[in-house]
Amino acid sequence: MSTIPDPARSGAALRSADDINEDIRALWARAGGRLSTEQRRQYQCLVMEWSAARQAARQSPPARDPRTVTDDVAVPGCGSHAA
Repeated sequence: MSTIPDPARSGAALRSADDINEDIRALWARAGGRLSTEQRRQYQCLVMEWSAARQAARQSPPARDPRTVTDDVAVPGCGSHAA
C-alpha cells in the first residue's frame, strides 16, 4: 500500500487532480465498491486533496501546466494516508 504525502508537511508539490482521481478510482476498485471506515477516511482526504488541486489549477496562470502546480495546500486532518 502506498503512502500519499501531505504537501503542506513535506514541502512537496501539489499533485494534479488527474493523479488524485486515479488514486480515488484505485481505492474504490480495491474496496470492491464498499469502503471500510479507514478507506472512507482515505477517500474523504483524497476528495479534499482533489478539490484543492482543481482550485489551484483554476487559479494558476493560463500558460502554466496544471499537472505541475507547485502551490502547497494543507488538507486538515489528512496527513499521510494510504491510497
